[in-house]
Amino acid sequence: MTATVCPESMDLEALLRQTFVTELRKEGISLRPSYRVSDLLDSVTLRTLIELQRIELGDPDDVVIGTMFAKRYSVYMMAGAAAFSLYDTPLSLRHDNVAIYPSSGATMHYETELADVSGTTLQDADRRESFPAYITQMEEHLAPLFAVVSAETGAHSTVLWSLVAHNIQSMYLRLTDPAQTSLSEKRRQQIVADQSDLLDSRDQTKLGIKLRRFVPQEGHAMLLRKHCCLAFKTRQSGIGHGYCSTCPRQSKRSRK
Repeated sequence: MTATVCPESMDLEALLRQTFVTELRKEGISLRPSYRVSDLLDSVTLRTLIELQRIELGDPDDVVIGTMFAKRYSVYMMAGAAAFSLYDTPLSLRHDNVAIYPSSGATMHYETELADVSGTTLQDADRRESFPAYITQMEEHLAPLFAVVSAETGAHSTVLWSLVAHNIQSMYLRLTDPAQTSLSEKRRQQIVADQSDLLDSRDQTKLGIKLRRFVPQEGHAMLLRKHCCLAFKTRQSGIGHGYCSTCPRQSKRSRK
């Protein structure tokens, strides 16, 4: 979500598709061949995806594939947080309901279902109490997946968690900035409360870790990653990636 956008002007399915490359599955029927996350908890199945991504990323080491997997999977975690915060509609976090289908450049698209298949949205009181619980469910969803990714690739689990935390917190930074996201005042207040719940949980959760804020000379404030995603070690079509703007390897001067 960049520039000034108005997510309230589109429905949930459109936002998931356009912003988070996530499709809502209809009546439990998969839209295309994919890997269920429950299957990726098996190291043999995960290895097949790792080898597909190795080809797309220019044959990097396993550790690089592991960190890039976490960074890419953060897109689904952001989709879940956005569905809750913008539409009061949690996405499913059951491993057998979430599916990944690989795309070019080792990107990953997603299929999922609503947590409540009836499509019922949370009311204000329930919503306020439910978001901290949803954060916990997100962590419970990630924990076994990152355990097997770390064991199979050698990527440190702390790095995997921090990459996801950074992208989720960065999304909330954009959503709460009127210069970047146009929202009704009620919705913005709800999202500020969700952001506070996430950040206030940092002593109990991995997704609420403290990140350093940086304001460039031009542009919007950003959060800096604690760990590099190692994208600079990948190559696509013979071209290297370089450092991301939020990478801790960037100097303050180069980040401007």
